[in-house]
Amino acid sequence: MFFVNSILAEQAVNFLGTAPTPEQLVNALALPQKSGVRARGINLNATPEPEPRTILDIKFKFDSDELTEIAKETLEAMNIAMEHKKISGNTFLIEGHTDVVETSEYNMELSARRAQIVAEYLGATSQNNSISLKTKSFGEEKLFDKDNPQSEKNRRVEVVNISEN
Repeated sequence: MFFVNSILAEQAVNFLGTAPTPEQLVNALALPQKSGVRARGINLNATPEPEPRTILDIKFKFDSDELTEIAKETLEAMNIAMEHKKISGNTFLIEGHTDVVETSEYNMELSARRAQIVAEYLGATSQNNSISLKTKSFGEEKLFDKDNPQSEKNRRVEVVNISEN
């Protein structure tokens, strides 16, 4: 089962500890329907919708950017989801995060490598050429479990739909 993590500023659908189905991923990453009142092409909605975001449980071998077999299974579900008409053709930001075990500089570099490996894997195995993937590393800047900075929950990949609605 998955839950929405209210700790993060953005409302992220959290799949830590679970293997999401492609349908769950589509629902988590689909852009919200346009809402609000429009006047002369300007959206008068005072509160913009947050970007759809999901936290994937992508496990790496310790101190490496090598994907585990379980991680590859999750990414296969992501590939299937990205073929769905609700998110096909969208642009996704793959964010890499770490815990605080190493130095800040090392963690930033490791999270960059991990985000890049996920993007490369998705790009190489996807049947959908209309998907655009970008990467960003946060290292230990945005801890998921702030009360336990060394928690494995902090070693994660987040996928954000950054397409225009």
